[in-house]
Amino acid sequence: MVIGEPGHTRPSPVDPQEANVTNPPPGQVPPGDGIADPPHAAPFTAPDAPEPPADRYGPDTRSRDRLLGYGLAGFLVTLLVAWAAWTAADLARVPVRWSDAVVVPRDDGTVEVTFQVTKDPDVTAECTVEALNGDLAQVGLVEVTVAPAGTSTVTVQAVVPTTEDAAGGKVRACVVH
Repeated sequence: MVIGEPGHTRPSPVDPQEANVTNPPPGQVPPGDGIADPPHAAPFTAPDAPEPPADRYGPDTRSRDRLLGYGLAGFLVTLLVAWAAWTAADLARVPVRWSDAVVVPRDDGTVEVTFQVTKDPDVTAECTVEALNGDLAQVGLVEVTVAPAGTSTVTVQAVVPTTEDAAGGKVRACVVH
């Protein structure tokens, strides 16, 4: 029926008292949306979505990638700990130390380098001593053996042959044999 056709009546507003509707007391909310559900109605639940086939998008590599990541992280941590232990052990056993050198020119072809070596009195050390020119280029080199001595600190004098006039010298390194 269309509004405006003969026989059509417009609905009139419903008075709550005429419709026998009860309003809740002030401050209370009516249960649900105000429309009573039938007593036999169950709550609505969405149906479970079907699972796609396991190999639909290729093999699942997440667990393999996670395992590979944990393995790589464990390997790197082990490598870091091993390096730290090796470095600490290497620093703990400083078998030989040497002091700065005093250089005295002897003649045009040699210089005398005097330095102190501290080591275990019972071991032999070998020190590499070099002579340097004014541009800090090496002009002479000699290996000096420091024999066992009764004390841990020994003063060593090394004569270094040079290819030109030396302006200075230094101990490059000392190692225990």
